[in-house]
Amino acid sequence: MAGENIQPQSNAQVAPIAKHNRIKGSMFSLRAADVQSYRICDELSGVLIFAMIVPPTVRRVIFVLAFAANCAIAFRTQAHGDLHERIAAITAQILTNSSNPELWLQRADLHRQHGEFDAAQTDLDQAVRLKPGWANAALQQVRISFDRQNFPDAVRAAGDCLKLDPANADALVLRARSFVRLNEPSRAIADYDAVLNRTNSARPLPDLFLERARAQAALGKFGDAVHGLDDAMRRLGDTPSFAVPAIEYERQRGAFEAALARLERADKFFDRESFLALRGEILLQAGRPADAENDFQTALARLEQFPAGRRAQSSALEARLRAGLKQAMVSAPHPHP
Repeated sequence: MAGENIQPQSNAQVAPIAKHNRIKGSMFSLRAADVQSYRICDELSGVLIFAMIVPPTVRRVIFVLAFAANCAIAFRTQAHGDLHERIAAITAQILTNSSNPELWLQRADLHRQHGEFDAAQTDLDQAVRLKPGWANAALQQVRISFDRQNFPDAVRAAGDCLKLDPANADALVLRARSFVRLNEPSRAIADYDAVLNRTNSARPLPDLFLERARAQAALGKFGDAVHGLDDAMRRLGDTPSFAVPAIEYERQRGAFEAALARLERADKFFDRESFLALRGEILLQAGRPADAENDFQTALARLEQFPAGRRAQSSALEARLRAGLKQAMVSAPHPHP
């Protein structure tokens, strides 16, 4: 099927309610490879923060993956130089075979990857002149417009591509991501559904489930977000990437008992102190301050047994526990002497 080139995106990149702002104006002056490296670094920071709250065995795996991603940045830098060579090689072929639309399309894609969008557009226009109504060229127009952050044009180009190839998953995903950027989550969800609901498709990227869940949450459809993440876990496996957001969406829709049940099932993704902190916070929301107070106190007692260095690294968690304990003690009824 079409769609084998769909690229994953970082969680923060597609979230309409992202908590951290990205570089915006200056990004337009960066090459596409540099922009992607910034995105990888941004994602790595979130991964490493998450690593602090999981058990040591899981933490080691996360650090290995983070190291691999760091190597990917270095490889991307190396590959950036390779693009020059590949562009030069195709240019030489075009000089002797200028009527071949494939060559113009290939060079357009290389220019796009290099962040040379004007050159990419010029080559793409020539490919279209040589081969009108070509779905591959239409898809390249979507990619160029999206990478230029011209999301209205990306939506229009995706529509043109889908007229030529209605099953093109790449066009659907890029249009969904464009709708997210344009603050049209309902239309984004429809495109994500069109990709994820296919029974004959290849294994979907985890990112697509997460992106759809964020779009649903942006509309306040937390139940739909939870159901979609459950489907992701059935199809792709029970991972913290799906389990932890599902807990949060349960909380946001006020289903605190369901959130607690999910947290119990996901305890393997947390160290004990972080588990108790989160459970205490949910218990507070559920109107059970006495139980919450017990969890906060238990977690603080465990932290007090940590070696000095490890406890210093847990200062943010300790502050969170003390804040929760204070709220629980205010809310919980205590017998008067």
